Amino acid sequence: MSGSDLEPNGSLPEEWRWTEEGWWSEVASKTKEQRGNSHQVNPSKANSMNLHSSVPVFLVLITLCGCIPENEIHGPISGAQAIEGIQVAADAYAQAFLAGDPDAIAGQMTEETVASPADLANIEGRENVRRFFQNVVQNMTVTAYEFEVVEAEIFGDVAYDRGNFRWVSSWQGQTPEESFGRYSAVRHRGPDGVWRIHRFIENVGPNPQ
Repeated sequence: MSGSDLEPNGSLPEEWRWTEEGWWSEVASKTKEQRGNSHQVNPSKANSMNLHSSVPVFLVLITLCGCIPENEIHGPISGAQAIEGIQVAADAYAQAFLAGDPDAIAGQMTEETVASPADLANIEGRENVRRFFQNVVQNMTVTAYEFEVVEAEIFGDVAYDRGNFRWVSSWQGQTPEESFGRYSAVRHRGPDGVWRIHRFIENVGPNPQ
């Protein structure tokens, strides 16, 4: 239909307006006329055709509009692709400890984070994380902190990952001690693209190797 098909008042021509049978009936009616009234169109069948033909169009439109996130249509990102992206975030978190920088550690957390370090009470909120580790780094030196992301799944801006870690640290004047463990994390991706820890829990255990 072009602009010349409109009525003088700008409205649609009568034959193009929505009817009780739906727009498909209109199309079917025009097709019947073009074929010289060679067949009849059953209105109930036309309605069924209208429903089924409209569904794919509807999905395409809402996808193009961004109404449904891409990952909800195609599923989560997992496997090596997800692990590679989350490993970068895990390494950045470890580097903050090696630098002894409580602000950098807290910067790897969301505002509503809940961290559950091994054998310690939960630490809730980014500011409380900063305060807690400010006291820790004043009395402890971390010489190694390594993460191995074993599994990760990304759903839009939320990621779930689990893996192993190795930690070497020493209190002032004491011999460094090495420990191993497992962790699980939920991360949220911020507007800056950084995957920050929203939930984190770890358990000390034997060397997974």
